[in-house]
Amino acid sequence: MGWNYAAWIQVSEGNVPVTAIVKTTTRLKFAGAIFAESNCWSMLKGGLTVDESGPAELYFEVLPIVLQSS
Repeated sequence: MGWNYAAWIQVSEGNVPVTAIVKTTTRLKFAGAIFAESNCWSMLKGGLTVDESGPAELYFEVLPIVLQSS
């Protein structure tokens, strides 16, 4: 079964990696990634094939950014 999705994403600070993940009843499946920039809308658009039936949920993961001062 194939799925398509599109999302507009905006972050409050920096240049942040955002990953789309689909969670099924048995696993997590990578569905795409972008670097979202502050003060700018970024589109994350993709598709995937799932080889099982049942419910699924789409999540967006934002990894924490560690800022270092010099």
